[in-house]
Amino acid sequence: MANLSAREGGRGGGLRMLLTVGTVLVAAVITGIALRLSSPGNPGASQNPISSVISPSPSTSGSQSKPSSPIPSAAPTPFVPTSWVLRAIPLPPGHEDGIVLAVSPDASVVLFRDASVYDQMFIAHDNGELNEILVPNHVAGAPIRARLSPDGTFALVWELGHLWRYDIPSHEIARVPDAPGTDGSGPFVFLSNTSVALLTGPIASGELGGQTNSQLWLLDLSAMSYAKLGSRHDGIALYPITGGVALLADHSRNHDNTGWVLYRIAGDGAETLMFDAGGSFSIAVSRDGSRIAASRGHLGTDGTWAVDLPRQVSRRISSGAAVDFSPDGRLLRVDFSGGPAESLQWDGTIVNTVDSAQTAAWVGLP
Repeated sequence: MANLSAREGGRGGGLRMLLTVGTVLVAAVITGIALRLSSPGNPGASQNPISSVISPSPSTSGSQSKPSSPIPSAAPTPFVPTSWVLRAIPLPPGHEDGIVLAVSPDASVVLFRDASVYDQMFIAHDNGELNEILVPNHVAGAPIRARLSPDGTFALVWELGHLWRYDIPSHEIARVPDAPGTDGSGPFVFLSNTSVALLTGPIASGELGGQTNSQLWLLDLSAMSYAKLGSRHDGIALYPITGGVALLADHSRNHDNTGWVLYRIAGDGAETLMFDAGGSFSIAVSRDGSRIAASRGHLGTDGTWAVDLPRQVSRRISSGAAVDFSPDGRLLRVDFSGGPAESLQWDGTIVNTVDSAQTAAWVGLP
């Protein structure tokens, strides 16, 4: 997570996704909820940065309406126990400057790459074993992106538009078939150990590009079969949410990231507008789809706002940039460029700090 709060092949460098990657702001609406983060320069933005924008039908993207009166800021919430903690992950000798992309729930398997190197990926084990993920017929210099499965037993690896499944215990790698009628894929995200959402389509122009006329697919890894969920305009990133997937699209005319919009896509392809993120720098989405963290400004330096969709309230909770939520959605990670990472409660209270964001990752507690 250009940074999309998703680490597609390297946070900060590659979609720091994807693809890392990372991780992208709320008022009353008529038949649905859609939100826009107000500009930090607007009067009262620090207290009430969210205003209403769109009220779509459940199956359409809707149209914008003028902002109404601001929503009251959320009251601080009490701490809720969590089974996840943000920790510094040690890397093997010779790779101390590496960037941690993902870890297994028990931190026994670590997916990482070296800083400023985008065509190599490594798996480190807690027993000291180190393996490089080698894509057959790898093109030297071609960026590689990778994501670890939720259970940490295999990784999906992307190179030059094609996916490979790397089995961690056996070190075997096998090509994943392309979606029907396509010649490769773009951003992808695990929904479960056996289900993946991905985008296909030509790359658009602009700062981050995106996928023009994106096709959204569900890939069943057990059967190696695809189900198409329809076409969407300018898809950029995907986030796993309960009952479907959240799709981030850029609707700006010049594909310059000033028109980010987040949609909820159900398993049958039905589309609902979740959030109008405007010109955000990064967005993180909780797994249940009820909370969004949105950051603005260059490298997220204008800070992060916490948006509670059901309650329609928001508050500025950090000067860092949103990266992702803990897997249970109870804590939020924010990074500071070139510095530490912090885990936060939903009211902005700092739970703990990791000195270097490069080596920070969520680890499950026993």
